[in-house]
Amino acid sequence: MFIWLGLETEESLKYLNDKVSKIEDKYEFKTRNSIFPFHISLKMSFDVSDNIYLKVINDLKEVLKRHKSTTVIVKGIERNENIVWIRYLNNDSLDNMHKDICEYLKNEYGITLHEYDLDFIFHTTLFMDDDKDKIKGAYELIKDEALPSEIKLSRVLFGVTKDMSLGLKLIDSLDL
Repeated sequence: MFIWLGLETEESLKYLNDKVSKIEDKYEFKTRNSIFPFHISLKMSFDVSDNIYLKVINDLKEVLKRHKSTTVIVKGIERNENIVWIRYLNNDSLDNMHKDICEYLKNEYGITLHEYDLDFIFHTTLFMDDDKDKIKGAYELIKDEALPSEIKLSRVLFGVTKDMSLGLKLIDSLDL
């Protein structure tokens, strides 16, 4: 079971959902990010056995209870090879949450870091696809969208999926 966790940005970015969904329709993206709650990823998704995923989530909730809500500064909308995302400036709170999650998973469950976790970029994914032309087109349609200058983050969302291609089921949350 793949576990996903992120800080909810839904209220601050809800106005983008319709535009993102229409762009996904136009380019027929296989992965539809507009069906997930908008969030700032805290770690790359990771795989655990089906019989322990709920325990892992409960353990992570305990780890994250030590953290407080935080505010992030929005850097802007960026395009990389196969992804368009909203990028945020790093801050100590996000860095510490990411570090605590990664260390706990490694020490308690032997989950190694994904290469992206080594130099993690805090972001909200808008579009992702293997077709770089589609990504470029989507970026051109959204790049000038007005964004809030900062976003208050006070809830961690936890989701799971059996197979990364099948979508996500939101199963729990934690208020900071």
